[in-house]
Amino acid sequence: MLLSAFFTFMSTGILLYYITRWHIEIRHFSNFLNAAGFVTFTVMATIACGASAFSIRYLPAQFVMAIGTVAALVAGILLATVPAHQTYWPQEFPALFILGFSPDFIFTAAQIITSNSVKRRLQGVAGSLVGTVQLYGLSTGLGFAGTIERYTNKNGGDPIGGIRHALWFSVALAGVATLVCVIIRIPKDEREGWDEDEEQPHA
Repeated sequence: MLLSAFFTFMSTGILLYYITRWHIEIRHFSNFLNAAGFVTFTVMATIACGASAFSIRYLPAQFVMAIGTVAALVAGILLATVPAHQTYWPQEFPALFILGFSPDFIFTAAQIITSNSVKRRLQGVAGSLVGTVQLYGLSTGLGFAGTIERYTNKNGGDPIGGIRHALWFSVALAGVATLVCVIIRIPKDEREGWDEDEEQPHA
């Protein structure tokens, strides 16, 4: 589960960074237009915060996590195949619409799974572990993607090709995350309240 979350956060970080690069360097957007382009993602990510919390009550955490990985995968494919000077609406708009569901669904599911996997006294550590995975995923993904871009842009002569290769790397990461999420089997937690046999701290 942590591996799937790590790869998805890597993919999401790459997509968000290289969308900005695409706006500014390829389409020559102003800072204002670049920010306006992310309104779709901002709105959908805000909605996804509540939707993920609602979904986790009715769906197994594994399914909620799968929604997040598939969202990153589909958004990555749309962005990696977008023509250089295509308008915002045909592919980038739906990609950002879908991508908004990825980070929150992954984070919510990962928090639930890790918290249910340990005793009460270790749940704070488990939650911190998910936060660490998120931060390391975002930074590590950009490191690998930057290296790929550097060695595939023909020494700066093909900026579109370099960015596109980095985006395809994010697609590969999301694909592996989805595969891992499909393979793993996480038992549903049927407990009510805390474990009765948990050791109580001594006074």
